[in-house]
Amino acid sequence: MKPKQKTLLSVLIMILMFIPGISVFAENETEEEIFTSGDYSYTVRNGGATLVNYTNFTETVVTIPHEIDGYPVKALGENLFFTVSETDPTISKVAAEKFIIPASVEEVGAFVFYGCVNVKEFEVAEDSTVLCDVDGVIFDKDKTIVIAYPIASVATEYTVPSGVTYIDYGAFANCNTLEKVIFPNTLVSIGQWAFARCSNLKELSLPEYIDTIEKYAFAYCTGLTDIKWSESLIKLERGAFGACTSLTELTFPESLSEIGQGAFSECTSLTKVTLPEDLDILNEGAFSGCTSLNEIELPSKLVTLGEKAVGFNYNMSKELVKNVNFKIYGKTGSLAETYAIENEFTFISTGAVENQESNDSDESKAETKTSFLNSEGDGKGVPKTLVLVLSVAGLAVVAGIIAVAVSKKKKS
Repeated sequence: MKPKQKTLLSVLIMILMFIPGISVFAENETEEEIFTSGDYSYTVRNGGATLVNYTNFTETVVTIPHEIDGYPVKALGENLFFTVSETDPTISKVAAEKFIIPASVEEVGAFVFYGCVNVKEFEVAEDSTVLCDVDGVIFDKDKTIVIAYPIASVATEYTVPSGVTYIDYGAFANCNTLEKVIFPNTLVSIGQWAFARCSNLKELSLPEYIDTIEKYAFAYCTGLTDIKWSESLIKLERGAFGACTSLTELTFPESLSEIGQGAFSECTSLTKVTLPEDLDILNEGAFSGCTSLNEIELPSKLVTLGEKAVGFNYNMSKELVKNVNFKIYGKTGSLAETYAIENEFTFISTGAVENQESNDSDESKAETKTSFLNSEGDGKGVPKTLVLVLSVAGLAVVAGIIAVAVSKKKKS
């Protein structure tokens, strides 16, 4: 699905109203009868209760019940404590400063504690077989996943423990005190909205083996000025660094294969972007609304260049319009030139696209690239456009061989 281009703020509000429900502890989405008991609404599944709504907006210490109406509380449903405030759609009405989680809880849905800006501590029952807490932070029992950080903590720095491989949806979102987060080399992925609106986060150093930054993971980190990329980074998903308004320059690692839709939308201080030569996909609106960016060099190996990826800014009506002064540098005969012509941008050639005729060296490089994408990519293998290009090229070679053979036969 490709939604119409909107400002990142409107997208944020829309998504926060209908936040997706995929998590490391995601529950099955089915139609179920909802019951109400006290402050909670719940559903029943396999003899256990899943809490789906909470209505007490004054309690400062919330002790989640281990059972409700005789059913053990086995799961915390997605968005459980995220009831949107009338004054700010990014925070919750829930006033809790501490959550106490019983051992009965076996599943935690996406964004359960999102927007609970008063939380100073999480406490998990010691006999839980699924969860644990370390210094007030919730982890899975094996301590490989950070599930929720108490965002009212006054700490300005946090070190994610070694062994953590994933940071869950919204785990640190809205934490305005954090200025620095130190990641372990075991980390391989950062989940959706994980650090969104951490407005005082200034520098980011991604660990060696991280390969994916998920949707909106660092959106609205308005104080972020510098990013040290991982040399293993393959994919930046939609809105990953949207509205990071203090970023001025970006130089991406050569490993990067895809930049998602609106990944750097509304990064209004960006003046310089250096893309890797082997970048395959630059998606729709990737750098839209970057009002200080007036030129860019696009790699010749791009196989997908999305609509309004670069060179478009928002007008007063929040519609994307062309930056008439925008310049595109690139190879003659590449997608860069096509994009510039289609959008009537100034195109400055940096040479011609290299000869694509096959030879042993080129075939070896192609095999290496294909293998790399399949084994270390985003799980989807080689992009479809690249497969199509390679397939057409292969057919052309076969056709040529047949033509030569027929010609020789006629002569003889």
